[in-house]
Amino acid sequence: MTSVNEVFERGTFVGRVWRPEVAGPALVVLRGGDLFDITSKEVPAMRDLLELDDPVGFLSGRQGERLFTLEAVMAASVEATGDLSGVGRQRLWMISGGSRRERRTADRTPLM
Repeated sequence: MTSVNEVFERGTFVGRVWRPEVAGPALVVLRGGDLFDITSKEVPAMRDLLELDDPVGFLSGRQGERLFTLEAVMAASVEATGDLSGVGRQRLWMISGGSRRERRTADRTPLM
């Protein structure tokens, strides 16, 4: 049986998180269990990443700022804690993938 960690090692995984210290969303990539903020002027949103000719190539060329481990973010999630009090204010949390158009693009754009 394949473990979750093995699955994450075999692909390129991106997402969005809410960063309370900047009061806004950030585009992140998962590397070795850590989430890195790769938001930039060139690629400020998921849509911009998905519209690149080579999104995986772009990601491999970006170091990014290490934020947290995926495990820590998931452990602090509402689903794990049942606590809604800090959402959007006091902690980093995962958010949905943007507009409906971006999600449709993501469905057609494999990043592996």
